[in-house]
Amino acid sequence: MLLNEGKWNGMEVVPPLAIEKFLSTGGSGKRGGYGLGIGFTRLREQTVFEHLGAIGGYSAALLVLPGKWGAIVLTNRTGSPFPEGLAFALLDRHLGNAGDDTLLKFAGSLAPTAEAPKSSAPPAKALTDFNGTYRHPAWGDFTIEASELLLRIRMGQFVASLDYVGAESFSFLSAPGWERLKITFQRDGDKRVNGFAMEDGTNPAAQIFTKLKLK
Repeated sequence: MLLNEGKWNGMEVVPPLAIEKFLSTGGSGKRGGYGLGIGFTRLREQTVFEHLGAIGGYSAALLVLPGKWGAIVLTNRTGSPFPEGLAFALLDRHLGNAGDDTLLKFAGSLAPTAEAPKSSAPPAKALTDFNGTYRHPAWGDFTIEASELLLRIRMGQFVASLDYVGAESFSFLSAPGWERLKITFQRDGDKRVNGFAMEDGTNPAAQIFTKLKLK
């Protein structure tokens, strides 16, 4: 639709005006920004539209030079810049350039998984204090499991170790190659653990999980 003014096999599927609006750059800067549902940037004096996506297990990139060229790159790497880099490298070659420097600029080297933060000692209180199921209205239920000096967090089939970062705060890797999420346990007036706050790196405020059953 984006490459052919809303037509497929000569038949209009999406009105040309809708395509025009979708590819409008609106009030964004001339060098790039976000239009009406899709981002845009400049490469070799061309305005290029793109949309990226990623979740646990995959990363993807859509790149469109309206009316001329398009590419979709799908990979099974979590949170990787490689699809965007490859898409731009392919476009660069389409425009008559080598493309290799463009790939390196966007994707860089595929960095190893982030290491856990260093810590000198585990929390003084027993880790079993943190055992239980914690609920958030959007994220759902997370379970904290304690075993000797090890804490794990579980959500469905997802399981990760909690690495101690200080006080009653821990962090875990949300997926290989992605950022670490930090959780800080909270206690009520009787010093019982009644929830935790999770900093997800995206929302300005921490996400508050409530412990379902207090022992």
